[in-house]
Amino acid sequence: MRANPTVKKMPEGRKHGVRHGLLNEEQQIGWLHRKAKQAGFLVHSIVVTPEGSVSFVKADGGKQYRLSLLSVRFDGLLEVTHPQRLRETLAKGIGSAKGFGFGLLSLARTAR
Repeated sequence: MRANPTVKKMPEGRKHGVRHGLLNEEQQIGWLHRKAKQAGFLVHSIVVTPEGSVSFVKADGGKQYRLSLLSVRFDGLLEVTHPQRLRETLAKGIGSAKGFGFGLLSLARTAR
């Protein structure tokens, strides 16, 4: 899965949170474990590959915003704990920036 692991922080005096990329591998793995639990699976092994940042221009109401998103690839072995939840996750994706192609899982069975 290619993901944009982030945490949302609420700056004082603001109504909306601001997303910050998780830069170190330990934080990124923690993010994946939290998301996995919600998504219906457990992570048994993981390889984290930093892919740098990806920049986009987003138009909103006539204004253009430049976005820079942290890209990390997760490869590993997972165990399905809640099949229905995992099916929903496969349809929706995981994490933020799904509209930019992040958070889409690719799954394959292991050899028996």
